[in-house]
Amino acid sequence: MSEPRDAWVRWLRSIGLEDVKRVGAKAARLGALARGGFDVPEGFALTVDVLEHFLEHHGLDASSDARAFQEAPLPPEVSAPLRAALVELGGGPVAVRSSGVEEDGAAASFAGQFETVLDVRGPEALEAAVRRCWASSLGERVRLYAKRRGREVSPRMGVFVQRMLAPDAAGVVFTANPVTGARDEVLINAVRGLAERLVSGECSPDEWTVRGDEVRCVANVERSLTVEQARALALLARQVERQFGQPQDIEWALTGCRLRLLQARPISALPGPVARGPAR
Repeated sequence: MSEPRDAWVRWLRSIGLEDVKRVGAKAARLGALARGGFDVPEGFALTVDVLEHFLEHHGLDASSDARAFQEAPLPPEVSAPLRAALVELGGGPVAVRSSGVEEDGAAASFAGQFETVLDVRGPEALEAAVRRCWASSLGERVRLYAKRRGREVSPRMGVFVQRMLAPDAAGVVFTANPVTGARDEVLINAVRGLAERLVSGECSPDEWTVRGDEVRCVANVERSLTVEQARALALLARQVERQFGQPQDIEWALTGCRLRLLQARPISALPGPVARGPAR
């Protein structure tokens, strides 16, 4: 193995962009945000080496059926540090997020292809959620996605375990308009409660646009944000964009008066910038 076993669990503020190959892109980017002073819920990553050890232990590989991942138990040398980290984190509930090494890359983003398991409670459920995330790296939709882009399916995946929030509102914010390509326009989608309602298509989100000092509500069925909150979210999103140096697709949650970051990645397939007149 490339890392000692006592390094298989990496806490949020001990990782950054230099660790993408160790913990996957999602975890590495969240670590970079936390190091940069942004409000990211505490958590820890299981490194890619843990998955590789699991595969070797059970004689599995990239050609194995995804169900084999979910049925094979975690070896004790994996289970013990995972359970210890859960206790140190506070015991749950937690969100368990896949963090692929090739996720959010220039050649293929794999956005929405890998698994996230929410509201995980207890060590047995945590282990099952970790296996479910690993299995998603070999699922049929990932195979098709990779094939369309001329990529090989590779089960190189970390897993990020993060304190579960009970937000008042949540959603996504784009620091450039993903439809028009306008770089001077922040686009916000928001719902009450968990963003899973938005991701699953369960509801139509509130929509806000922010351009300069102009804050405009396009749709407000959920009434999830105030004008001041939308303005603050746009400001936060611009700060994240500056952190990474390119337009970002950001998942966020609002708990009380705290805006918290759950994910940030480059906007994929962003159209070229368009010429715009001054805001009025």
